[in-house]
Amino acid sequence: MDFDLNTLRIVVMLLGLVAFLALWRHTWSRQRSDEHLRAALSPFSGDAPPAPAAAVFGSKNKGEPT
Repeated sequence: MDFDLNTLRIVVMLLGLVAFLALWRHTWSRQRSDEHLRAALSPFSGDAPPAPAAAVFGSKNKGEPT
């Protein structure tokens, strides 16, 4: 069997596909559903301080140093 550049590309692509599918399965498994629910509700928990308006809407001086 010849080992050329195309064979290497196929092997790398298949390894990437297997890694992606494993990560996808791990992320969306039923054992992690509680973590997903907590993460979905975290913006409404009130634990984090509000962001300053300049960070949300940008600076008023349009690129000039403050």
